Amino acid sequence: VPAGKGVNTARSLSGILPALGKNIVAAAWLGAGERAWFEAQLRNGSGISAAIAERPCATRYAYTLLEDSGRETHLKEAMAAPGRAEEETLLAFWTRTVRRGDVVVSCGSAPRGTSPKTLARIFEVAREKKARAVFADANGQILDIAGASGLDGIKGNAAEIAAWLRLNGEFNASNARHRAALSAAFRRKGAPGLMLITCGSSGAMLATPELLLRARPPKAGLNSQHKAAPQAATGCGDAATAGMIWAALEKTPPEEMLRRAIACG
Repeated sequence: VPAGKGVNTARSLSGILPALGKNIVAAAWLGAGERAWFEAQLRNGSGISAAIAERPCATRYAYTLLEDSGRETHLKEAMAAPGRAEEETLLAFWTRTVRRGDVVVSCGSAPRGTSPKTLARIFEVAREKKARAVFADANGQILDIAGASGLDGIKGNAAEIAAWLRLNGEFNASNARHRAALSAAFRRKGAPGLMLITCGSSGAMLATPELLLRARPPKAGLNSQHKAAPQAATGCGDAATAGMIWAALEKTPPEEMLRRAIACG
């Protein structure tokens, strides 16, 4: 099936935004020959439009194996590094795609070898096109770039945010050194307006320069359709991003944004 963090987030929004009169577009940098299949699967399965920038290489496939114990095994193919011409084509596509008033969220990672200038330009273009809000749900290099690009918000799990803050392990709100690093990050040039930090089945945190909020999801109950509670949090973080976008569209306060992120997750 069409997958990836942005597609997962778009699917999570597909039951929310149409009721608000908003359209969802999943934009993707996709391998050759996959456009028709990808577009049809998203449209027919979830009612989501796709905007595709094609690459000459093969599409990356990723597999998640879930065991009854809850253990997960992830198999991810690498994608070929893009050349300069490919990156220029991507940016031209992106410039045509983003429109005034959009809420834009850059999800996932870029192929290894993508120029940092191209990644930074993704966010610059969104601002130049007068997007209403710009977010990133990312990790590694692109999170570092997003975190210095003056975005409205960034999102990552506790390990990804810890790495961005140059901390070992996972971000721990009860650790004074971790809280100090978080506070210092908001004082950096180009710092984001807020950070959503997901913690798997333990819930999520939302940080602003003034607040650090934490919420835990209610325990999953049993009903006649489900004989067992969920055992894995795979995809919940991508769905939580949908709650962040939903809140941004309606300009809710931080507490409500966190509630919606938890609800969607």
